[in-house]
Formats: sequence, structure tokens, C-alpha cells
Amino acid sequence: MKLTKITLVTILLLTFTKYSYSQAELSEYVISAYEEDDWVYFGSNTFLYLDKEEGEGNPRVLSLRIDPSDSHAMLYLYEYDCENQRMMMIAYKTYQNKPVMEKENYLFEHKLKWQYPLKTSLGDNMMGAVCDKF
Repeated sequence: MKLTKITLVTILLLTFTKYSYSQAELSEYVISAYEEDDWVYFGSNTFLYLDKEEGEGNPRVLSLRIDPSDSHAMLYLYEYDCENQRMMMIAYKTYQNKPVMEKENYLFEHKLKWQYPLKTSLGDNMMGAVCDKF
């Protein structure tokens, strides 16, 4: 049921929301290849992983951002505070074809900061999907 909700949210996002950036959009072939590996495409060359990191408390979920101009990809780990509608980047690294974030890539405590995404933004849409699923 939850997977159906995420799929529905993804379809609605792709249908009703278009973000314009100077870089090209990923091809359908690239998108489908990542979706076969349990990533959900959110537009703007950004994917969200279907599983959360192990642990208690707020859900921590990986996101992947690909720059199609040079095939460079960055992997991010965000913590989502659904009750307070905020998110925080916990870690980041260059993507190496595995949805794994090692502890060595975590940010120092003084660098962590809660962000409040604007309504209808990509971050807000991703937070809504994570909060619906977890």
C-alpha cells in the first residue's frame, strides 16, 4: 500500500511539476535503469531511495542527484523530521554505484542544520513521500 502511495506521488509529481534548470534532463533509459535498482525519480535529475537507513527515530533516506552533462552523481543522506516538516543533510559523497553511506562521510555535528523546504518544492515533495512511507 505504501509503495503504491509513493508510486502515485511520483507520477503526480512528474505530471504536474516541472523545474527548469540550465542542465539537461536525464534520459528515460537512465531513469528506468535507476528505478530498477529501487530508486524513485522525483524530477530535476534527483532520485530517492526506497529504503531507509537502519535505526530508531526520524527516517534517514538516501537521495541521488545526477548531472547529465558530465555523468557525475552525488549521494546524500537526509534525516526527515515529519512532525516538524523539516529535513537535515547528514552526509554526502560521490556516488559509487551502491546505495551505501559510510560513517566517514557524515558531517561534523557543528555543520548539521535543519532546513525547512518551501511548499511545493522538490525537497517538500520528497519529504512528503518519505513521511507517507515511513
